[in-house]
Amino acid sequence: MPSEYEREIDEILRRMDEVTPRRSLGYRVSRWLSLRWAAVSGWVRSLPRALPADQLMAGAIVCAVAAFLLRYVVPGLAWWVGLAAVIMFVSAFALSIGQIWGGNRRQVRWRGRVIDLRDGQPTVADRLILWVRRRLRK
Repeated sequence: MPSEYEREIDEILRRMDEVTPRRSLGYRVSRWLSLRWAAVSGWVRSLPRALPADQLMAGAIVCAVAAFLLRYVVPGLAWWVGLAAVIMFVSAFALSIGQIWGGNRRQVRWRGRVIDLRDGQPTVADRLILWVRRRLRK
């Protein structure tokens, strides 16, 4: 019986010593891309989910004022900040229209009273701080 076990062990060791076949370039590239995509998608999933339209609009106004002031100091940067303000404004407008037309129209009620679930929710700044803290802990 020991010789049978020894033969199996020898066979396993022989298989381990064999050189694994080299993978094709396409396989290696697709494997590398899939690993990177998994890392990026995990990072994106960890970002805050919903961005309220009113906070996005406030951010657009802040960026517009910053772009107005930056045009005297750094005109090139002012252009990009202004572009960000326009994109944020259009996004906030689209979000608000989407909430009106296709949003959740169902009212949450408790004991006959309508409950506003947005009261007490963290702002974008609070979410960003929490997200940074979680990232620093890892």
